[in-house]
Amino acid sequence: MVNKTFRRKSTGGGYKRRLRLLAASLALTTLLPANLTFAEEVTPAEEVAAPVEKVAAPDETAVDAETNVDYLNYLELEDFLITAERIPTNKWETPANVTVITAREIEENHYQSIDEALSHVNGVVVSSSYIQMNGGSRVLVLVDGRRWFDPQVNTQEQKALTWFPSMKMIERIEVVKGGNSALYGSDAFSGVVNIVTKKGTRNETTVDLSTSTNRHHRGHHQYELTNQGTVGKFGWFLAGRLYNGHPWEYKSGYNDFGASTTADKEHDISVRLDQRFTDRDSLTLDFMHISHDSKYYSPAAKEYGYSSNSVINNVSLSYNFKEGTSTPGWLRYINNYYTYSDLGTENPHARLQGIEYQNGWEFGQHKLIAGLEWHKSTASDVLHGFESKSINTKSVYLQDTIAMGDKWRLIPGARYDHSSKFGSHWSPKVAANYRPDEKTKFYATWGKSYNVPLIRELYSVYPDDENTLRARATGEFRLSNPNLRPEKGYSAIIGIEHDFSDKVGVGINYFYSKMDDLIGWGIDKELKTFQLYQAGNYYPMKSRGFEITFRQKIDDHFGYNLGYSHTHTHLDTNDGDAPYYRPQPNGYRVGLNYHNRGLKANLLGIMASNINIHDRAWGDAIKMPSYPTRRYAILDFNLSYDLNDNVNFYFKALNLTNQHYSNEESTLLNGVRTDYPASGRQFIYGVNCKF
Repeated sequence: MVNKTFRRKSTGGGYKRRLRLLAASLALTTLLPANLTFAEEVTPAEEVAAPVEKVAAPDETAVDAETNVDYLNYLELEDFLITAERIPTNKWETPANVTVITAREIEENHYQSIDEALSHVNGVVVSSSYIQMNGGSRVLVLVDGRRWFDPQVNTQEQKALTWFPSMKMIERIEVVKGGNSALYGSDAFSGVVNIVTKKGTRNETTVDLSTSTNRHHRGHHQYELTNQGTVGKFGWFLAGRLYNGHPWEYKSGYNDFGASTTADKEHDISVRLDQRFTDRDSLTLDFMHISHDSKYYSPAAKEYGYSSNSVINNVSLSYNFKEGTSTPGWLRYINNYYTYSDLGTENPHARLQGIEYQNGWEFGQHKLIAGLEWHKSTASDVLHGFESKSINTKSVYLQDTIAMGDKWRLIPGARYDHSSKFGSHWSPKVAANYRPDEKTKFYATWGKSYNVPLIRELYSVYPDDENTLRARATGEFRLSNPNLRPEKGYSAIIGIEHDFSDKVGVGINYFYSKMDDLIGWGIDKELKTFQLYQAGNYYPMKSRGFEITFRQKIDDHFGYNLGYSHTHTHLDTNDGDAPYYRPQPNGYRVGLNYHNRGLKANLLGIMASNINIHDRAWGDAIKMPSYPTRRYAILDFNLSYDLNDNVNFYFKALNLTNQHYSNEESTLLNGVRTDYPASGRQFIYGVNCKF
């Protein structure tokens, strides 16, 4: 790949004036009082022609009279979600490819991590450093609708860091594929993952103990504790975890590093406090802390070598108003901190601070939401030559969900971003949903995207000190490019979902996207044996593909689901199309489920084929395969048994086929090819007790 000539286009004064008018009008809209009542809302009910009537009982939340939905408790309904439109919506009226991983699924499979849960979603690929969907890795991860991780000292591929505290803290995971920049801004080109946490609803304590073994009988030990409760209108949910193990013990590998193990230690704690004032408003305080240590063991040297440590501290305070309505709002403050160990004494670190506000109104056939956001990203990496570099972003977004009769929904929206480094940009979107009957929907979505470079990509410099040789050896130094341009593009999705009955359903969708000025790292041709990277804007990247999902419930005890996804991604170069390597060009998902009273057994399969392992060039002379294997088939077996209402025993067999595979491209370490495979066969035994 070669760099393109950098040139900025001027913007006419008329266009700037229109953008300023748009921003001013949106800001005025969002500043309207939260309790603003439109004329339609005070008109006597018999004179209103709206298809859905709102009724409210004293001291109770508003209920949708047609669908009998209590919006305050919509999370209890599997067909409802909030991520796709930032308000509670029925998935059958939502023009998006959406998957919801429920608390029941998490509990029955005893998922150990976010990575494990997401990996079983059709079309989603997860590795230790990224999440891919719809042909790209620009995936935004949220926790309760707020940004979880600021990647300014990492790379574009590592934006979707998925370390998260105890899975016992999670109520559900909502996965929305496709471009969502109009609502969520930068990072959401390929999709959004929203992790919804639990709130205290009853007085209960749980203890979860698990241990595992792998081929060398050096598995892991994990201890989890939760406590939840309520006192009057105050509720809390606390979760803590201690982990110690060897998760990366491989069946095989290309070299010593590829066949190595890791010794990991992690401790984390999550706290959520909720104070309800009325049925309509509340205050929520969240705090999450993760400390993760890893040591990498070399079988050749018979000792542990390189080690790393990462720490995440996230705090947020949210005032939630108009709860229990179809257009809830909030005002929140977030402060996220991330650091990891490096070669120097001053560890790289990044901080994200932000204020976010959203309000909404329903009148006639319209549900209108508008929001204001301010974010400040600050990052330091002394070894790589930058300290306390900051980028500020101010954003305004507006969206209208228009009900055109009982079957059609039209959703136009737009977002305006102003960056202190890259100026102004706006991202429009339009989506349509057609629901001919209760169990069928056709949908289409189109939207533009905008993604700014990271601080590390703009300011990293060659480390000219005694750490240079070590930096070369580990590939931990990069050359910045202060002239980088933001990535810009668009994506489109069309699809259909249909339930033949309550027991049989199918979903089919097709996606296409194009991203101009793709940001990536090149290889310095003068240092072919070292990973000396130069940030640059490269050729346009185009992705296309489709997904098919099918599910059937045979009877009250047995069911299954099948999934297939195809993704083709390439760079549009001057000499024709160049392949852009993906770990699952053809992906397959299989799930067999058996439930009978307290016994739950799930066999889950992940397969991939036609993986491109052809040699690719690194510099002028170095060539190496992109991935270690052309195909693989992974089977996980999860067994759970309820001894009684308070005690549950479980058994997990991961990677039963003991496959050697990788979802990350091979790389160079000291001039030698290195593979980063996932874990080999592993058995986990555990018990969960409630008090």
